Amino acid sequence: MKEEKLMRDTDILRDYGIGLAHQGDLLAFTYDVTQDGSIVITGLKDKLALAISIPEGTVEISDGAFCRCGFFSAYVPESTKRIGSRAFFGCKRLRQVRLPDFPTLSIAENAFEECPELLPTGYKYYPATV
Repeated sequence: MKEEKLMRDTDILRDYGIGLAHQGDLLAFTYDVTQDGSIVITGLKDKLALAISIPEGTVEISDGAFCRCGFFSAYVPESTKRIGSRAFFGCKRLRQVRLPDFPTLSIAENAFEECPELLPTGYKYYPATV
């Protein structure tokens, strides 16, 4: 049921010309798989995406992964343990980021550098339980 709703929402967004890299769609991202099978996101293939949802199972967003991308919002799943240096550098339109709880997540000090639409603290925090 939940999957059907996501598909309908995605279809609606696409009908209106809005790009969305939705949860579980690794094809929208460039990534590496570590020796232990963990996923490390290294970039975004869909440069027209206006919102991204990092796939569940991702443990890291690498340094500079989304440098100067044009999306407005990003969802980072609970599985993510690290957001690298300048991962979202220069994302001029980025307005909100939904992050997992801080105790489980290491965020590089400059991960959200030059993202003027975010709060002065560097990002808007939305607990993953919302």
